[in-house]
Amino acid sequence: MTSLRRVFFSLSAALWSVSIADGIVVSGYEGGEAEISCSYGHGYENYNKYLCNRSCANSDIVIETQLGVQHTKKGSFSLHDDIKRRVFTVNVTKLTLQHAGIYWCAVSKYGKDIYTEVRLQVVKDWCCDNRALVQGNSQASVSISCPYKPQHKESQKYFCIGTRPSTCLQQATVTSNHNTGRFSLHDNNADGVFTVTITGLTQGDSGMYMCGVHVDRGLDVYSVVHLEVKETTTPLSPSPMTLVTTVTSVTSTSSLSSTSSSLMPPSSAGFTDRTYVFIAFTVMTFSVSLSVLMLALIIIYRCKRIQGSAEPHRETVLFESVYEDVYENTEAVCVNVKLASCKNQYSSQPNHDDDDDDDVEDDDDAQQESVYQDITPYDNIYHSLNITTTDRH
Repeated sequence: MTSLRRVFFSLSAALWSVSIADGIVVSGYEGGEAEISCSYGHGYENYNKYLCNRSCANSDIVIETQLGVQHTKKGSFSLHDDIKRRVFTVNVTKLTLQHAGIYWCAVSKYGKDIYTEVRLQVVKDWCCDNRALVQGNSQASVSISCPYKPQHKESQKYFCIGTRPSTCLQQATVTSNHNTGRFSLHDNNADGVFTVTITGLTQGDSGMYMCGVHVDRGLDVYSVVHLEVKETTTPLSPSPMTLVTTVTSVTSTSSLSSTSSSLMPPSSAGFTDRTYVFIAFTVMTFSVSLSVLMLALIIIYRCKRIQGSAEPHRETVLFESVYEDVYENTEAVCVNVKLASCKNQYSSQPNHDDDDDDDVEDDDDAQQESVYQDITPYDNIYHSLNITTTDRH
């Protein structure tokens, strides 16, 4: 009879998939576990329950209870029927990617069995392609902010070490609104973000962390943070660093999707206090060097300018000295010439004494010779000019 019912199901599965109860979506990580819970109505407590796939023929039965038996196990599948709650649960351990697919929760009864569709998703136990880098100094504090979608306001939030989603919640360092030692988590529902603060950083805190949001139906939502703690030689005051990590819901049955993460402010996370000191020292050294170079160029320019203006002045002094010598000698010549001229004029006046004609002629000859002798200072002028010019050069 049971076989006939299953054959009838295999022929009518396409039609029933539309009319059966709401489907169930279950997700698990490779190597981890998945739990499938199927409820049933009043009066079916003592009926057989089973889990099947494909067409649910006899060969498609994955696990099934027997009459009066509430617990059974087969391979990596186990089934437990809680008749008080009217829920039977199938646990799958050691999940593999081959376990992913469509299953049916079924309750055997006379006529048509009751079926509920189950979609099992299996993803790799690894997260994530994009990882946000956070740098902090030892003995300081760091704050990491993880936003989430509005539909997850009431969901549990947690923060764990490592990159294995399958064990993150069980090994969480801190959960919603709880403090654990140096770790604290604050959930801001109004802004849709929860913040994890770590105080008293040590180099031992360096490593991978995950922000997690628990989802009742489906996979939890994660984002990965790479924390890098640098050792400092002097004590530092706490200087929190804020990380914004964007997380999204799972949309694939074979991989976990996530968006890129970023630090707040930008073109500033990779910089440390030492970097800023080095930049300031470099700028100051360059400015001082440039100032010294410009001062040296100004001094050299002014020295050359003063030296260039001094040369014409020297030539002017030499020329004026020579001019004065020439002028003085010229005056002496002029005086002698004037005296001689005066004598000539005086001697040229008519002399009415005939007896003195011979004496006059002798005096004229003597005066002419005196004039010629007085003119000779011009030779001295030229001689003095040549000597002065030679000495000054």
